[in-house]
Amino acid sequence: MPACRSRAITCLWVALVGGCNSSAYVAQPTPVSQHGTFRFTDRVNAASPMIVVEGEFTVRADTIIATVTSGNCQPVIPPSTQAYNIRCGQVQLSFDRRNPLQRAGYSVQGTAMVPQRVCVRFVPNSSGQQVCVQYGTETVQVVRQFTGTIRPIPVDPPAAGPHSHPHDRR
Repeated sequence: MPACRSRAITCLWVALVGGCNSSAYVAQPTPVSQHGTFRFTDRVNAASPMIVVEGEFTVRADTIIATVTSGNCQPVIPPSTQAYNIRCGQVQLSFDRRNPLQRAGYSVQGTAMVPQRVCVRFVPNSSGQQVCVQYGTETVQVVRQFTGTIRPIPVDPPAAGPHSHPHDRR
């Protein structure tokens, strides 16, 4: 019986020490300097047809609320400790928790026209197998993931300082 009790205490001690020394990341609130409401727009010219990603987001102490013209937005579950991930229809938004204004991006699935090498003339070889002797290029449509950077534009520009006046510009 004492051996079992000693083993249980050792296991409990190892569990406690392991928990205390864990390197788990705890999400910190977003700095106040990053708070506000911002809009964004970007064009994915490589997509065919071109995709326009546009919307608005609001940064608060512990969350980001987003709206995108292409779909309803919902946070991705389970949440990440490093970023706010939000799915808006076909668009996925990602905002860094510590610096959402400088480190934000999107990804969206779309189609692209891609040149592909194809054989345009076959000739039988000495064994009777068809061998390509002339190649050409044709454009094919492929589905791919496009990514981009969100460049936030303040919806309400910050107010001018207390001592500034519109006629003071020189």
